[in-house]
Amino acid sequence: MPKLRFLSPYLIQFFLSLLIWSQSAHCQNDSLNQARTNDTVKSIKEIIPFIQEMGKQETEKSINKFRSGQIAIRQTQIIKEISFVILKAKDYLKRGIDTSGLQSELIRSLDLYNIAADGVFTNPGSIQTYRNLNTSYDFMNVLLRKLKSRKNIIDKYQNDLLQFREQIDSLATDSTIYIFPSDSASFFQYYQKLTAVTSLLGPTDSLIDKSSASLSNLDAALSPLINQISSSLEDIESFQKKLSSSSFEKELPGIFGPVTHKRPFSEIIKFSIAKEGRVLKYYTAENKGRLILMVAIIIGMAIFISSLKKKISDNKVNRNDYTGQLVFRYPILSAILISVNLLQFIFPTPPFVFSLILWITAALSLTFIFLNYISKYWMEFWLTMLAFFILASADNLILQVSRTERWGMFILELGATFTASLILLKGHRFDLKEKKILYFIGLVVLLELAAFIANWTGRYNISKSLFFSGFLNIIIAISFLWTARLINQLLKVASNFYSSSDKSKSVLNFEKLSSNIPTFLYVVLGIGWLMLFGRNFYFFKEITQPFIDLLFNERKIGDYSFSIYSILLFFLIMTFSVILSKIVSFFTSETYTSQNKKSRKLNIGSWVLLIRISIICIGLFLAFAAAGIPMDRITIILGALGVGIGLGLQALVNNLVSGLIIAFEKPVNVGDIVEVSGISGRMKSIGFRSSVVATWDGADVIIPNGDILNAHLINWSMGNNNRRTDFMIGVAYGTDLDKAKKIIQDIIEAENNILKNPQPTIIFQEFGNSSIDIKIFYWVNHFNHLASSKSNLIFAIDQAFKQNNIEIPFPQQDLHIKSVINNESKKENK
Repeated sequence: MPKLRFLSPYLIQFFLSLLIWSQSAHCQNDSLNQARTNDTVKSIKEIIPFIQEMGKQETEKSINKFRSGQIAIRQTQIIKEISFVILKAKDYLKRGIDTSGLQSELIRSLDLYNIAADGVFTNPGSIQTYRNLNTSYDFMNVLLRKLKSRKNIIDKYQNDLLQFREQIDSLATDSTIYIFPSDSASFFQYYQKLTAVTSLLGPTDSLIDKSSASLSNLDAALSPLINQISSSLEDIESFQKKLSSSSFEKELPGIFGPVTHKRPFSEIIKFSIAKEGRVLKYYTAENKGRLILMVAIIIGMAIFISSLKKKISDNKVNRNDYTGQLVFRYPILSAILISVNLLQFIFPTPPFVFSLILWITAALSLTFIFLNYISKYWMEFWLTMLAFFILASADNLILQVSRTERWGMFILELGATFTASLILLKGHRFDLKEKKILYFIGLVVLLELAAFIANWTGRYNISKSLFFSGFLNIIIAISFLWTARLINQLLKVASNFYSSSDKSKSVLNFEKLSSNIPTFLYVVLGIGWLMLFGRNFYFFKEITQPFIDLLFNERKIGDYSFSIYSILLFFLIMTFSVILSKIVSFFTSETYTSQNKKSRKLNIGSWVLLIRISIICIGLFLAFAAAGIPMDRITIILGALGVGIGLGLQALVNNLVSGLIIAFEKPVNVGDIVEVSGISGRMKSIGFRSSVVATWDGADVIIPNGDILNAHLINWSMGNNNRRTDFMIGVAYGTDLDKAKKIIQDIIEAENNILKNPQPTIIFQEFGNSSIDIKIFYWVNHFNHLASSKSNLIFAIDQAFKQNNIEIPFPQQDLHIKSVINNESKKENK
């Protein structure tokens, strides 16, 4: 019916045209038909309005039907979108944040803030102390970072809920959804859909409101605490600046003067332990990744040092007195000492208690390394300084002034001044292995004497800073000096065992490193000593802050923001990735030889190439992420590479892709015996662009990876190590051939390196000029035994043939000389 209604105007028009045509045809032959024509025209005029009205109605019906269809489609789409958003919101709310846990954490954070404020804003004592201000500043900084991270989580969650609400509201307020079908069946069906969506929408909407209200209350309590901590940090900085500007002013009565502070010493100890413990706990939790990295490096270095120790023991070049080899005495302790001293600088603004643990760990490791190595006199000196350092560190953990503490400092300052002066004047300099230590002993005398005078005259803060810095100076100096010495010993020994003729691995040229690294190490560790020493004084922070701002302040070029630190970090990560990749290649491609053992190598094959590619790729992405470069910018680099490939890097890309194919298909592996384009040898390494084959002459041939795949590659190591060979021997004519064959068979069976299956074959090849040639075919159990098995066979066959009177002839020729002298004389006479 709809189709007929749609076609009816066209049918009426057709019949009307037919009527006009028939009437006009009759009118052409009879003038009497003129009246009839007029009647027809009149009828047509009466029909046209009816036809037009009918067409208009049909048009409106079609338009309304189209609109109804579009509305139905849109309504279905809206209902689906609302259902999807509701389900997504319910799932998000189900996985939502723990508001009760955050509320409990907020209460704990408030308690922690009160602990951090103790001694600064509450119970300040008679004076502010630099150590308490510094500890409170570090504590509040850690607490502020933690609370800000929680606030970011809450803000993000609230924004997500707000987006869900906006999506639902925007869909629910669409006027299309409120247009109901006129058809009763369609109306009922649409009503059921709306009812189902409404049943889902109500509870979800309530959950969103409830969660938003809970988060708003939590945020209302969190924001003031964050503002309070930020304000307190500014106040502490103000206190520190004021304290630094008046460092040399008298703060307290002299050591023998009246007591001005009232807080009991036991209470000071208790609150100091509580504050330092909390700082350590939160800072450690905040830097778990760096701690795990440090432990991993310690383990790796311990394994490396242990492997070197085993090598020098296998080669019998180890020394009982460990002269020049002290690093190998206790590999684990050496790894701890070196790693801790070098990696402590990766921790940003560490609190004192955290740094103290690292310093004592390194110092105790060095103590055990020193046992029975340095002289008794200097061992006693080291233990004395270490004891002074531990006592001074314990005093530095005390965060408020007390007369008890001042007397303890007074006694230790006096004792340290006397002890260091005595060692400096009458010490056994002749058996001191590091003469530079004398300068630091002299610095101990000056610092402790200055601290003693400052304490005597009531200048507590500067006295405490000088008191601890004196002992820190000597402990860190000795620890750093011996770290440089142990690294130098390690590199020198490594240069003997890991020397490589491959110049492409110059980054691992241990011989070059062992000659150049000491100066570099002394400079780096000297800067490190200055940083650790300067941290005890606030003026050091004022000096270094502009440099830190220069590194970390963001700059903009167009829409891209960056900092100098991010750029340096980008290149540092990429450099480290390249070096690590080369280290992997180096230690998996070299062959190490000892006197008592056969050569061996770390053979993990072409997986090395995949590992190296993975290291470079991971390093690249980490470098982009660390530098804050959006990942979509990589497309620019890929576009540039595409242009480069089109302009002439096809060969390079071909070799790179060939390297990947070799890595995955593994037609050849590191250590395989190969033959490529007439070049025979052992596959030494498989790189990104090229591979290295070590020939039997000792030369290293660099072959592009593309040539390896395109050439006819012979891999003698694929499948198994068996290899067939042959050689020929001749016996004199007249020899008993059965006997000769039996002798050869017995000799072959007695050779251990020759396989019994496939069986060796002995054939009589041909009659030679001076011998009957016998050809021997056999299989050896390993291609390494080719030369030795052939040599053994030749020697045994020669001995057996001599015992059995079988001659091995050598080539002979008979020379016949004719006389021509008489004929020539006759010719001359004629």
